[in-house]
Amino acid sequence: MPVIPLFPLNIVLFPGMQLPLNIYEDRYLQMIGECIDNDQPFGIVLIYEGQDFGESAIPYSVGCTAHITKAEYLSDGRILIMTVGEKRFAINQTFHDKPYLYADVDFIEDQPILGNTEVGLALRQHVITYLETLREAADVEFDSEQIPASLPSIAYLSCMLLQIDNTEKQELLEIEDLTELAEKLTEIYRREITFLQTRLAPPEISVGDTPFSLN
Repeated sequence: MPVIPLFPLNIVLFPGMQLPLNIYEDRYLQMIGECIDNDQPFGIVLIYEGQDFGESAIPYSVGCTAHITKAEYLSDGRILIMTVGEKRFAINQTFHDKPYLYADVDFIEDQPILGNTEVGLALRQHVITYLETLREAADVEFDSEQIPASLPSIAYLSCMLLQIDNTEKQELLEIEDLTELAEKLTEIYRREITFLQTRLAPPEISVGDTPFSLN
């Protein structure tokens, strides 16, 4: 079984997601230094119990490996790194005999999607509607042509874009079947779009007995 070092954080990493990190604790300076020297990824896992400093936190059992794409060593001893998510994994057993946590894991392989393009296309349309709604609120441009339609690309991108709490994101990370993941994401996007549209709708005021919108 593969053995990888673990970095418990208050974040959920998905494959393809970029994540910058500021490394300053001694144990993680050692861990990241070893990963850089050995060209080895490490696992990012959401904290289930505890904190991301001091004693080791207890992580959720599913995480995502992070590949270091850039490292900058600072004069004060810190290391600034840029990482990108690669593979989901499930923890079999954790070990505590090093300054940092590590574990043997099973990688969760994405299965080929055969003849089921509709679910990806449906999710893509909901993502576009979601982003268009946000654009109206924040006046931020995006190119819908850059939104992929194929699984797993659209599924993981959808996970990254959602503004939901980490517990719900962790539930998404743990769904192994990509079609099931896309269907769950479609439900969440419907919910979030309705919430945003309701929140952004102009208020109604009443004149006499007749309500009317400020539009």
